[in-house]
Amino acid sequence: MDEAKSFSSALQSAQDIHIDVSGAENSGKEMIMKHFLNINPDSDKSSYSMKKLLKIENEQYNIRLTTSTGQESLMGVSDVRYRNAQGCVFVYSIGSRESFELFHTIKESILRIKDTDHFPFLIIGFGNVSMERNVSTAEGQRVADRANCKFQEIMRTKDIEPALLNFVKETISFSALREKDNEEEENKASEQFIGVIGDVFSGKTSFIKLATSGKPQLDYKETKACSPAQWKFTYNNESHVVALVDTPGVVQAYPRELFGKVQALVMIYSVSSRQSFEQLGILRERVLSAKGVSKLPTVLIATKSDLPENMWQVTEQEGKALAEKMGCCTFEQVSLLTECPTIESTVSQLLQEVKRCHTSSMEAFTSLDRSGVLNKTSKSLKKFRPKTYIIKDGVMYVTDGTISSKSPKLPLMEDTSVEMLPTDPTKNAFPFEVCNIAGKMFLSATCDEDRSSWVETIISNIALSNVLSSLLDDVAKVMLWEIITSPDLHAEPEVDPATLSKDKKKISKVQRSKTEGQVPSSPTHGEEKKSFRSTLKKGSF
Repeated sequence: MDEAKSFSSALQSAQDIHIDVSGAENSGKEMIMKHFLNINPDSDKSSYSMKKLLKIENEQYNIRLTTSTGQESLMGVSDVRYRNAQGCVFVYSIGSRESFELFHTIKESILRIKDTDHFPFLIIGFGNVSMERNVSTAEGQRVADRANCKFQEIMRTKDIEPALLNFVKETISFSALREKDNEEEENKASEQFIGVIGDVFSGKTSFIKLATSGKPQLDYKETKACSPAQWKFTYNNESHVVALVDTPGVVQAYPRELFGKVQALVMIYSVSSRQSFEQLGILRERVLSAKGVSKLPTVLIATKSDLPENMWQVTEQEGKALAEKMGCCTFEQVSLLTECPTIESTVSQLLQEVKRCHTSSMEAFTSLDRSGVLNKTSKSLKKFRPKTYIIKDGVMYVTDGTISSKSPKLPLMEDTSVEMLPTDPTKNAFPFEVCNIAGKMFLSATCDEDRSSWVETIISNIALSNVLSSLLDDVAKVMLWEIITSPDLHAEPEVDPATLSKDKKKISKVQRSKTEGQVPSSPTHGEEKKSFRSTLKKGSF
């Protein structure tokens, strides 16, 4: 009784491994299954699914073998089995070439249903020494080599269990590797990129090291290139996968291919360096320019807060004021020489802001029209002229309040680009550039929020234009294809014999006129129109 309970408990906790045993009805597959599962050879079942509990490398596995009555060629009979299978044992009789040639059909069916190019197969040639052989060992091995799978001929029943046990181990390894690959792909798909920017010696790399490993970095290592470091953490029962992109302190421009993925920023400065504090505005503008947006969810972190106050060059009030000015969702003062429990909560708050901004952006996408006052300027920001700009039906107009036929305009087509330009707080200028093949505009808003709103509306119109352009291209291609492939285009025109006779007479008359030096009279407009309509009606045009 206790043994039964123990076995039942082990069976419930064991990991299921599904192995399908396929082959022709008289291939010997049932005998192989029964010997492996210790089933009475005299038992007769047309279809069954049996289990065997195995302990492999201190892990319990519940091996489930499935098979059918050999009707693999019937569509749908084996689909469910193949879909659940983690490995396949194909059995053929060495005395039956027909059972041997069934392998390719089963293999293609499994790969199609599993939607993969790689799957564990074991080919078993089953028979005995007295059997008349119709499939040689070399043929079986050659097919297995082409399919990149294991092959074994079994002539004795005692060889069945070792062969299947080795294949079960191979299937378990393959399944574990597949699960790991799937997990990495899922993590990569859900990975959120966060750029970490700041001046040299501000503590960017130390922040990333402390976040990803939980250990402070006590020695300085120079960051020479932008590089992402993956960080997985759980906060408030919510799992996150983040790529923290480390950056050099001195950089002329951030790489677009990497910073195009960045969804948020961690801005870092040292309380002992006013230069690192003042550099943040420039570094932030370079990131936004590389990203092609007006703002990103941001947190501001002041490092080296453990230093004596007489070494501080930036006060806490100045840090809070900068965070408010740049629209940061939070501001922290930390020491990176010890464990910092607030890092996870800070980054989690930043990710929540990313989610909120994404929702807002989707809502803003539906708003394609906009009007308001912007300053028309130049790249040097020397002169400013206020004008009323209106975006309507995918076109940006420069107006005095209403659109007229003389209003300068810039179509927001798929070739249009919009780029943020460095701000000039002294002039209260938040400039951006809109350009395409039709022209270029340098514009300036009075605040960052207004500039962001205009840029989002312009980007939405460009995106819509891209979609419409693609649809029109597809429609044009379909129409052109239908015209080219139309049988009417290549059919010989139907010509009325009477009309053909008249046309020949006209040609002869023209030729005679040319010979006699006479110019044939042109048909009147009515005659020409009638002739044209007749031609269309007869289908010879």
